Amino acid sequence: MHTQENHHSEKYPSSPSEQQQECTQREYDPQDFSQLAINRGQRQINFALTVVDEKLAKALGALRDALARTPGLARVDFDLVDEAIADVYNTSNKVADIKPPGCDPRWY
Repeated sequence: MHTQENHHSEKYPSSPSEQQQECTQREYDPQDFSQLAINRGQRQINFALTVVDEKLAKALGALRDALARTPGLARVDFDLVDEAIADVYNTSNKVADIKPPGCDPRWY
């Protein structure tokens, strides 16, 4: 049976204190409710989301490539996986657009 210790990687922080050390916090005025401050914060959030999307899509692509190189899986059709990864990039690009979709459920 595998435990959490078996899966620990030096690349990824495993505890909340390690995660906190990895995070970079931007200074902001919590009393500034101006539209400019809100827009700035939303742009930062949108950018961060696209970075996460890109990292996940790259990880999925690497996993897909590793599976494709596995003996016995060389003939598997990965077209649906490729389409899904392409869709991640396409959707993520909309989040970073000049007019982000926000919470409109119809944008997707």
